[in-house]
Amino acid sequence: MRTLLALLFVTLFATYAGAQGLAYAEGGLAGVAGFAESGSHSFHVAAGGEAVAAGRVGVGGEIGLFSRLITVSGNATFHLAPFASQRAGAFVTGGYTRFGVGDGEGAFNAWNVGAGAHLWFTDHAGLRLEFRDHIRPGSRGTRQYWSARAGVVVR
Repeated sequence: MRTLLALLFVTLFATYAGAQGLAYAEGGLAGVAGFAESGSHSFHVAAGGEAVAAGRVGVGGEIGLFSRLITVSGNATFHLAPFASQRAGAFVTGGYTRFGVGDGEGAFNAWNVGAGAHLWFTDHAGLRLEFRDHIRPGSRGTRQYWSARAGVVVR
């Protein structure tokens, strides 16, 4: 709950700090690859927000659902083109994800990296495309929880 409140605070009050805010909701196919299994039989849906300062550097977070696991992520993002001036712009992102929030002993930590693009149809609404890979190191080998997502974005 604290993460969700912090996310709302950052998104709603970003303009007061000389930054621009955005919010998104997206979903798509997902899968797991690693030491014990491999497949693309899952889904990942998420909603989040970001504050972008200096036109390129963003900090934000999201809450989502990867198959049956609740996920919470905190990320830094770098926009390859100035954020406010483009009708289309690519970005790279990375950060920390907690899988299985509220799931007791089934919860675990992972690092995430991703890349994507925003395609703006108006000054305030567009399409978000993203590929994200969550990397979970472990004593039996590394597992990767990947997703290819698409959704809406507003600024």
